[in-house]
Amino acid sequence: MKKALLAGAAIAALTLGAFPAAAADLSNRPVYKAPMSVPVVYNWTGFYIGGHVGYGWGSSDWNQTASSFGLALDRSVTSANQNGFLGGGQVGVNWQTGMWVFGVEGDWSWTDANGCSGHTVFPAYSGCTNNNWYATVTGRLGVAFDRSLIYAKGGVAFADQDQSITFAGVTTTNTPSNTRTGWTVGAGWEYALWDNWSAKIEYDFMDFGKESVGFNYTANPAGLTERWNIDEQVHVVKLGLNYRFH
Repeated sequence: MKKALLAGAAIAALTLGAFPAAAADLSNRPVYKAPMSVPVVYNWTGFYIGGHVGYGWGSSDWNQTASSFGLALDRSVTSANQNGFLGGGQVGVNWQTGMWVFGVEGDWSWTDANGCSGHTVFPAYSGCTNNNWYATVTGRLGVAFDRSLIYAKGGVAFADQDQSITFAGVTTTNTPSNTRTGWTVGAGWEYALWDNWSAKIEYDFMDFGKESVGFNYTANPAGLTERWNIDEQVHVVKLGLNYRFH
C-alpha cells in the first residue's frame, strides 16, 4: 500500500511539472492568419452581342453637274438636313491585355433619317435624301479601369439611301436607291453592370463623300434629265446594351 501511494505521488508530480512546459509551447506557436482577399478585376475579353437605340443627324450637299434642254446648271441649292431615330444590333469580340482592350465590332441600324434641300431661285423644287439603314465594321481600342471601358473606334461605313427630286412636295423624278460606302470614326464609354451585361453610350461620325446620281423627270417638266453630286456626312449617338460570353 505504501508503494502504491508513492507511485501515485510521483505521477502527479510529473504531470504538474509538464503543464508549464505545454503552456510555454502553446504561447510560442505562430498565430494563423487568413490570407488577404485580392479584389477581382473585371475582364473584358470575350465575344458579345447586343442592341442599341439612338438618334442621327447629318447633311447632304446637292451640286448639279449636268442638265438637258439646254438649261443652265442650278447653283441655288441649300443642303438637305437629315435627322431621325435609329435602332439595331451589334456583335463583336474583345481581347484584354493589362489595361488595354482590343476589339472588332460590326453593327447595323435601321433609321428614318431623311431631309430635303431647298432652292433659292426655284423654291418649288427640292432634292431629298431618305436613309433606310446604316452599318459599320470597325476596329476598337480601349483602356479599361476595372468595370469601366473608354474606347475609340474606326473603320468602314455603309448607308442605304433613296434619292429623289420633288416639285411642290410631290416626287417628280425616278428614285435611285443605292448603298453608299464611306468611313467612320467614333468614341464611347462602356460600363459592366454585372458579370455578363454592360451598357454603353457612343458617338460616331460617318463620311460618305460625293456620289454622282442621275434623275429622270416624269413631270415638271417630263423628259428632263439631270445629274447631281451628292456629298453626305452623318453624326450618330447610340445607347446600347451588350451581353458578353466570357
